[in-house]
Amino acid sequence: MPVVAFSQHLKASIVAVLLNTLVLLWTSTAQAEIEYVRLHKGPGAAYPIVFEVSSDHVMDPIAVRGDWLLLSDGRKQGWLPLSELHLVKSVSVAQMWQLRNDARPSDWRLELNWNSESALGFGAVIPLHDQDLFGRYTVSDHGAFGWSVGEVGLTRQIGSILNFQVLGSAAVGVGSEYGGSNHWNSDTDEIVPLALVSAEVVWAAERYLDVALRVGTNISLDSDMVNHSSVSLAWKLRL
Repeated sequence: MPVVAFSQHLKASIVAVLLNTLVLLWTSTAQAEIEYVRLHKGPGAAYPIVFEVSSDHVMDPIAVRGDWLLLSDGRKQGWLPLSELHLVKSVSVAQMWQLRNDARPSDWRLELNWNSESALGFGAVIPLHDQDLFGRYTVSDHGAFGWSVGEVGLTRQIGSILNFQVLGSAAVGVGSEYGGSNHWNSDTDEIVPLALVSAEVVWAAERYLDVALRVGTNISLDSDMVNHSSVSLAWKLRL
């Protein structure tokens, strides 16, 4: 074979090998980026997998049962754990939040909170039509002196920001102090009537848990009209 012809043949072979390598690399990368969703016959890991589709396959949510979601593409359907819902690209972020929220146990909640006045609080929230009834007790104990607040009120959703709920609350309550505390500017350790308002942003952190950042203020309904404002971090456990 002439040297020129051999050289051209060698160059063509090298180019072909390089092109094939690039195609294989591109194909492998594309396949690696594809995630697959495995759907079960029933709402539980013990049920067999009925079919598997790519994450960009269009599926619609049908029903929620516990931690499992029933999905359908119009021809086939299967159950997916909510923890893997992020793999389904056809389900929007808003739908994900709503589906996870709908799967929660109930709207009855127990609450533990800490606020910027170095006080701890606990309470309970009970659903009441389109709003919630709550009771809360907050105490700040400094050993020799301290104060506390007990309140009962109503709260309701007033808006939303992305996946966060915005709630507004109003309450009435009583405040007390001991050990010579002047939290309410009271000369004696007496009971003081209070009016309280607050707003909070709530994040649905997990199926059983909400986390809230609350800004509130209270005012004593006596001659001193003492006002206290605080920022609270609250953990709400769904029952």
